[in-house]
Amino acid sequence: MSIEKKKKFQMAFSRRLKSLRVASGFETGEEFAKVLKLKCPTYRAYERGDHVPHLFILADIAKLTDCSLDWLIAGHGQPRRDNGKSAQQKIGT
Repeated sequence: MSIEKKKKFQMAFSRRLKSLRVASGFETGEEFAKVLKLKCPTYRAYERGDHVPHLFILADIAKLTDCSLDWLIAGHGQPRRDNGKSAQQKIGT
């Protein structure tokens, strides 16, 4: 993958991640990072498009937000499976 293509992918991913976080009821990246047990600078790098999380972190994000991994990673299909519970309700906050 070329550097340009990689950066384009990372930026598209970061936009999906941020929109998913907000739609799931997390006002700040710090809140979301804490629930995911990530360091804030690490999570901020994901939202800035500097890095893409490893698969196990992607799986945690998808599970927490009822999001399709296919949508989160590649933007294909529907973003949310929506079982009627918000992410905040799932974690009991």
